[in-house]
Amino acid sequence: MAEDSLAKQMSEIRAPGEKDLAQAGPFIAISREFGCGGFSLGLLLLDLLNDEAEEGQSWQIYHKEILDNLAQETNLTPEILERRRRQKPGLLANFFQSFAGKKGRVPSGLEIRNRMTAILRELAIEGRCTTV
Repeated sequence: MAEDSLAKQMSEIRAPGEKDLAQAGPFIAISREFGCGGFSLGLLLLDLLNDEAEEGQSWQIYHKEILDNLAQETNLTPEILERRRRQKPGLLANFFQSFAGKKGRVPSGLEIRNRMTAILRELAIEGRCTTV
């Protein structure tokens, strides 16, 4: 993992200001469950939106790229991050993890979910994207 903990990175991320929110573009988030066809719906929606988009304002779709981005930030594999993200929080595990030190520390599921939320917020402010 990088020298800074994910929690420290999260504390340094500023909340979007009024100017950012005023300039934010359109954004679509599709929440889904395994097997529901959400990604196919996202691709179909992307095609429809790009057909109607003006020149130079094409829409993008983000699926596994958010987790891949986080994997690069933390120097961990996407599989480890996904497993930790889905883990139920454990008070005892978090307690002992705090003594492990920064080197080689795997972020908690809460840290991972918070960072993914921040990445989604940044994408939403940029606009013209769909996340699945």
